[in-house]
Amino acid sequence: MTEPIRDPGDVELATFADRIGHRLVVAELEDTTLEVCAAEARTVGPDGTSGSAFSVLFKGEEGLDLPQSTVTLVDDDLDLPLFLVPIGPAGDGRPRYEAIFTRLPD
Repeated sequence: MTEPIRDPGDVELATFADRIGHRLVVAELEDTTLEVCAAEARTVGPDGTSGSAFSVLFKGEEGLDLPQSTVTLVDDDLDLPLFLVPIGPAGDGRPRYEAIFTRLPD
């Protein structure tokens, strides 16, 4: 059995793209999960070539009200602290949260 990913620096876009529709447990909150609903590449810098970035969108259960904060998302392969920002409700009224990953060039 491999160790779960614990370092946000080890995460790639595919880590979440492969989990679309999957629920991750919020370790700090009993019985709370977030659903991975999108993982998208982003441009970095004014010319779009100053590194790489991607964002991941999550949906919570109706009525969930997480503040902007760091939470640990867990499944069989992840034990990952992420800084999440609330970005307003989805069309179905469920709250949405975003995490952004930025990789600067070496």
